[in-house]
Amino acid sequence: MGETSGLPHTVRPRHPSPRLYRKQFDLMRALPLRHLRVAAAVIVLSATVGLAACTGPATSATSSSSAAPSAHLVHLVDVDGKPLPGTTGRGWGDDVFASPVESDTTFSHPFSVPSGAASAATFISPRGGEWTTSRWDASGWLGIATDGVLLPNVKISGLTTAGSGDPSGTEAVARRGGDYSLGIAFLDAGGRVIEADFASVTLAPADNPSDATWTWVAPAS
Repeated sequence: MGETSGLPHTVRPRHPSPRLYRKQFDLMRALPLRHLRVAAAVIVLSATVGLAACTGPATSATSSSSAAPSAHLVHLVDVDGKPLPGTTGRGWGDDVFASPVESDTTFSHPFSVPSGAASAATFISPRGGEWTTSRWDASGWLGIATDGVLLPNVKISGLTTAGSGDPSGTEAVARRGGDYSLGIAFLDAGGRVIEADFASVTLAPADNPSDATWTWVAPAS
C-alpha cells in the first residue's frame, strides 16, 4: 500500500506444457505393466503442481489488492467543531472539516504528522483507492506543521486538482454520484502515501455540480 503506481502486478499463470506430458506418455508405453501405476501417479502429481502454479499467484494478487482501512478514525464536523450528522445532506460547496475526534469545539485536536511525511493533501477517491494517489478523483494541497494538521477543510468543491482516477475531477464526481472516500493523506518526499485518514461518503448525482448533495457514515468508535 501507499504506492503511486497502479494496482499490484498480476502474475500471469503458466499453463502445463503439453510437450512435457507427451514425453511422459511415451515413457509409459515403454514401461513394464508393473510400473504403469507409479508412472500414472507421477503424471497426476505433475498436473496437480501445474494447477497450483496457475491458481497460487492469482489468489495472492487478489488478497494484496484488498482495500486498506483508514489509518485513524475520521469524523466530519461543522465550522464550530460540532459533529456533523451523517444523515444531513451537505452541499458540494459546503465547508466541512475533518477531525480525529467526534467533536472539537475547542479546536485543539490535530491529526498527528507521521514520521517521514513531507507533504499532505485532501482527497476524494473511489473506495479502496485511498492509499494510491493515481486512483484519486481529485485532491487539494494541505500545509503541515510540526504540531499536526488541525481541522482540514475537506469540502468537495475545494479539491481543485483533478486526479487520474475515474471519474476525474470533483465536477465529474458530482455528476456521477456514488460511494467515495473523503479525507486527508500524508505523503513522503517521493509522493507516496504513508498515511491515509478518511471517511465514507455517498453523493447523490446532479447534472449541475453545485446542486449535488452528499451524506457520510460516522465511524464506529
